[in-house]
Amino acid sequence: MNRALLVWGPSALWAGVIFFLSSLPDVPGTSFLDQVLAGDKVGHLVLYGILGATLARPRWLQGVPFGALVLIGALYGASDEWHQSFVPGRQVSALDWIADLFGVAVGLWLAHSFFAPSYPRTITQVTQVTQVTSLTPPPRPGAS
Repeated sequence: MNRALLVWGPSALWAGVIFFLSSLPDVPGTSFLDQVLAGDKVGHLVLYGILGATLARPRWLQGVPFGALVLIGALYGASDEWHQSFVPGRQVSALDWIADLFGVAVGLWLAHSFFAPSYPRTITQVTQVTQVTSLTPPPRPGAS
């Protein structure tokens, strides 16, 4: 249980933040993002980009495939859009979901590209590194 919390906890926590924010009634004209062209989509992109970045942990620590993590983020985005259909002043938007999906993919890719640990993370990788970096040096040419 503790390992699962360590691996998936940041993503679950950020999903809770997104759920809370999407539970708030939308009041037009009160947000900074309302003043920016396509500000709503930028907001979705940023929030879900952070979710994507937190989803990099399961990739690093458990080897979960990139596509599976993007799918998890996309399904959460779809459920969030559905959830907003019950919130006064909110509406369901396929374009919002596309921004969510793009945000998850970009956030995951950026986090994995720039912050991925360089040490081996799976048993297979440890075995491969051990085979490559053997403790005995290779024989020198011409030595008998």
